[in-house]
Amino acid sequence: MLLSALGYGIPAGYRIQKNRRINSALTEIEKLGPKGAELRGQIKAVLAEDTPTFEDYYLRSLKLEKILDRYDEQEQHVHTLLNALLADTSD
Repeated sequence: MLLSALGYGIPAGYRIQKNRRINSALTEIEKLGPKGAELRGQIKAVLAEDTPTFEDYYLRSLKLEKILDRYDEQEQHVHTLLNALLADTSD
């Protein structure tokens, strides 16, 4: 009886851990969605700014670079989460 409990309990424990990791990754991805939409909106707003002079264009480029850096960090985080999710669901 002890052997059968171990035989069923260990795989069940692994499945529970895997399901928790999957749920955690999905929850975090869901939380990042609005932030990504906000950053895309900021990018569109900066790109829509009028730049009649080179100085305006340069200042707009600096603003855009800061936003794109934050967006890139978020995208890298999402890719890490998706890779972990793919590894957990490929079994």
